[in-house]
Amino acid sequence: QGVDGDELRRRVDQALDDVRLSGLSARLPRQLSGGQQQRVAVARSIAPRPSILLFDEPLSNLDASLRDEMQIELKRLQRDVGITTVFVTHDQTEAMSMSDRVCVLAHGVVQQFGTPEEIYHRPATGFVARFIGRPNKLRGRMVMVSGRAPRVQLDGGPLLALDDADGLHDEMAVDVVVRQEDLRFIPSDNADTSAL
Repeated sequence: QGVDGDELRRRVDQALDDVRLSGLSARLPRQLSGGQQQRVAVARSIAPRPSILLFDEPLSNLDASLRDEMQIELKRLQRDVGITTVFVTHDQTEAMSMSDRVCVLAHGVVQQFGTPEEIYHRPATGFVARFIGRPNKLRGRMVMVSGRAPRVQLDGGPLLALDDADGLHDEMAVDVVVRQEDLRFIPSDNADTSAL
């Protein structure tokens, strides 16, 4: 890129410092650990000062403890350096913990784009609901009565009140997705079957 001399050395030193390898610049690749080699690859990416970084499954071949360490390091680096970063991964936990925004794709089609919280708590499609986390899925049908909140009649179960029924209509078959952490058990004599 036409950078040489003092500017080249300054950029290399800054990139190594950004990935916390400033003391290892004289080492050969075989003298570095797997995590250090991964950091060198990141330093090479940021030294030219790109406006955007693309990471394509950068942690997929690392062991679990090194992967956890590198997730923390990449998140810190992205925040410190301030470069917009696109991080491709098939690991849902990695995507949810490292991202400010998540784009869920299926067969090349965007299923949902939003914050990790939106993706997890308000999945836009059945694919997103099944793909992110391990939800319980219940079948039911919509019950729309004028003047009353929309409800779902679960197959063989109670009526559940809904906050929002945009795009839904009476008698429409629906899936109800319930996350494990949202379940609570109450004695049956105190049960309120109008809502979860």
